[in-house]
Amino acid sequence: MIFFDAKKLALMELITSTGIFLIVLLIFFFGMTKLDVYQIGWFKAPVDPALFFLPFGPILFSLAGRSAIPSVLEDLRSRNIPEFLASRVIFYGTVLPAAVYIFFIIGIFGLSGEVSEDAVTGIVKTGKPLLAPLGILGLVALLSTYAPLAVSVKNIL
Repeated sequence: MIFFDAKKLALMELITSTGIFLIVLLIFFFGMTKLDVYQIGWFKAPVDPALFFLPFGPILFSLAGRSAIPSVLEDLRSRNIPEFLASRVIFYGTVLPAAVYIFFIIGIFGLSGEVSEDAVTGIVKTGKPLLAPLGILGLVALLSTYAPLAVSVKNIL
């Protein structure tokens, strides 16, 4: 994928993003059927100021996609799309993944009632039919995350 041009990389990103979205929707709908907000361990836990910064790791990871912006701009140029539309692309490319994160979080809370350290142990009790899509989700998410980074490293070198 490092040697793909911008158009092929954009197509690959579209396919992987669509796959991620569909798997997250599957998890969301399965989780919503079992969600009981008051049984979630997070609501029962005492407030601990030491845990205030705990969610910043995933939030910063979700923003790591900014390294793909040069590839997006290159793709917009190759398609002769005006650069002023880049701000819209970047805005929606930030907001839509945030919404998908929220759907995923709600689905996982519904499936397990808790979030384990490794993100899988808590949902093992849901059964094997849902574990396969979660494994695929993990692989596709890694592919989708590191392909643009690899292209950026290639361009730097």
